[in-house]
Amino acid sequence: MKTRTCALTFVLFLLAGAVCFAEDAQLGTWKLNEAKSKLAPGIPHNNTLVYEAAGDSVKVTIDGTSPDGKPTHNERTGKMDR
Repeated sequence: MKTRTCALTFVLFLLAGAVCFAEDAQLGTWKLNEAKSKLAPGIPHNNTLVYEAAGDSVKVTIDGTSPDGKPTHNERTGKMDR
């Protein structure tokens, strides 16, 4: 019983360490699945959003489509409220 308790405690500590040192879950690339979306035709929408670290800030790159069907591109860098 003592061996089982020690092993379970060790595994829990490993999991807690992995969670503490994991990268930010918000960073990465997010893509719109137009087949599953319920966006009305003719409205602007974002096709791809990319969140990446830029020093102590976050850079956001947005590629989308305007209401008239033309491609759009925006980039912003700033600090996130946490």
